[in-house]
Amino acid sequence: MQFKISKELLAQIEQLIHDKNDQELEVLLNDMHHADIAEIFDELNIEEATYIFRILDSEITAEILPELEDDVREKILHGL
Repeated sequence: MQFKISKELLAQIEQLIHDKNDQELEVLLNDMHHADIAEIFDELNIEEATYIFRILDSEITAEILPELEDDVREKILHGL
C-alpha cells in the first residue's frame, strides 16, 4: 500500500512542531516507515524538517537520510 501524506497529517505535524510537543511528535513518527518520514520532510520547510531530525532517534535518522532528496539532505545536515 502506497503511503499518502494527507493535509491533516501535515497540519498535525506542523502544529506539534509549533507547540514543541516533542514527545507526541516522536510517538507519531516512530510508527511510520523511514521512507514515509522522508516524504514528510519534503513537504515541510527546512526548519521544520531539521527540528524533527533533531528529536528522532539516531537509528531512524540514519535510515531517513538516504531516502531524502539530495538538496533536502544537504540543507538538513547543514542546519545541524
